[in-house]
Amino acid sequence: MGSWLPRILLLTAVVIWGWTFVATKILVAELGPVEIFGLRLALGIPFLGIVVLLKRVPLRFTRQDVWPIVAGAAIFTVHFLLQIAGLKHTSATNTGWIISVSPLALAVLSFFVLGERLGRAGLAGIAIATAGILLLVSRGHLRDLAWLRSSGDWLILVTAHTWALYTVATRDLTRRHQPLTIAFVILV
Repeated sequence: MGSWLPRILLLTAVVIWGWTFVATKILVAELGPVEIFGLRLALGIPFLGIVVLLKRVPLRFTRQDVWPIVAGAAIFTVHFLLQIAGLKHTSATNTGWIISVSPLALAVLSFFVLGERLGRAGLAGIAIATAGILLLVSRGHLRDLAWLRSSGDWLILVTAHTWALYTVATRDLTRRHQPLTIAFVILV
């Protein structure tokens, strides 16, 4: 059972993450983006705080960490406010598909900003994944560009890129500190 526990926990995290799109879609009918973001923080900060305390994760930072933390927090905030606003105008299903562009956006951004290499296999993977996402979101009707008219889909697509930007902006922080610590501090 011990080898299954990490897999069960990962699956649980993915399911909860997926449900957040559905929950947010339901909430946007009653609350604004700032209120929903505030609720997410109200739930996330205490939970992460307890985990940080239980794991006895140190919360020590240097002066060089301040700007990346501030940049990460700003990008994180914009990301979630845009995502919530986008969900007001698109479906949770489309959001789940479109947000899967994030790893592709991260690979391209890492190439241009961080100078990381992209081989032929990586480029082929990006092309195939992009084509697949376009086919899914357009429901196979690439010639009929009506699917491009959804402002919600476009906002969600932007958030796929803001998440990639957040990852690049906090990369060095997460190499110097535990990612749990960075997530907690940025939420706070």
